[in-house]
Amino acid sequence: MSNASGNVTGSLTDRPSVTATTTCYYPPEISVSAVCTGNLPVFTITNARPSDGPMPFPQSFTITGAASGVVVNSTFQLGLGVPSVTVTLPVGSNPYDTYTFASSGYTGTFDVSQQCAQLPTLTFDTFCRTTNGVAESVFRINNTSANPMVQPEPYTITGGTYSDSGTFQIPANSLHRACRARLGRPVRDLYVQQHQRCRHVQREPYVPASGAERDVHMRVTAFVHRLQQRRRHA
Repeated sequence: MSNASGNVTGSLTDRPSVTATTTCYYPPEISVSAVCTGNLPVFTITNARPSDGPMPFPQSFTITGAASGVVVNSTFQLGLGVPSVTVTLPVGSNPYDTYTFASSGYTGTFDVSQQCAQLPTLTFDTFCRTTNGVAESVFRINNTSANPMVQPEPYTITGGTYSDSGTFQIPANSLHRACRARLGRPVRDLYVQQHQRCRHVQREPYVPASGAERDVHMRVTAFVHRLQQRRRHA
């Protein structure tokens, strides 16, 4: 018997009382698509035959970021009457990465990629100045690309008479002056991205507490910087 789905009952022609019943379904027709929501991809798995072609058992899949590695490792199964399911990325996933949904099994082979934000190009520079006779180190972050930062990133500044922290988010082709730090006792930063060493500043008298030059360091812990580092070493 062909083109039958659901409960199917058969009987013998010469013995109508002898019957057998089974449940038959068409093969599922699965497809995968991706859209961007909140700067991250959302993958949708769809079955074109939800009423008569359910998946009889699960199929495994992974979602892998080009820079992040495997972020999702799971299975999907669209049962009877379920037209689609969505798969989201974990909270905190890198919005600048390219993610690929990959799966191969009895419903087919799928390889769908999606990137939701282009990586901005950030540069760091510092300079020394004096304010009311006190030498300061000023940090600036420049976005020299047409790609805006899509979320704030944290920073810390250590090594002056005080430390400072905050976040920055820079539009395309824009400048952000992160902070200034007054010179004082230097401290060691395990993840230094930029530093400034200020000696005597002309026209404004300044003598450090110990009579020696002082370092001020800026630390930026950001998705942007980590991706730029990987790009340079690729």
